[in-house]
Amino acid sequence: MNIITLANLKGGVAKTTTAINLSIQLREKRKRVLCMDLDLNNNLTDFFLRGVREEELDERNIYHALLEQKKSRLVCMRPDFRGLKYYRRQYL
Repeated sequence: MNIITLANLKGGVAKTTTAINLSIQLREKRKRVLCMDLDLNNNLTDFFLRGVREEELDERNIYHALLEQKKSRLVCMRPDFRGLKYYRRQYL
């Protein structure tokens, strides 16, 4: 398993754009991809899960998986991009 992390405290350096394009390209090569949006702006979430109701997003996020120890399959979401799995962060 390979892990790719995109992180930078400065805004506007193409973290989200890179994450979107990289994850889609890896899926096209039939790789398994899990995206985790831990950014306060939730831009990656806005791109991949724009059609999901806010209530569902609030109930299924990384907070519940980590602190409430819910099974990851219960909080992991599958966007319309075939084969992608996705975790959304929770505002605290």
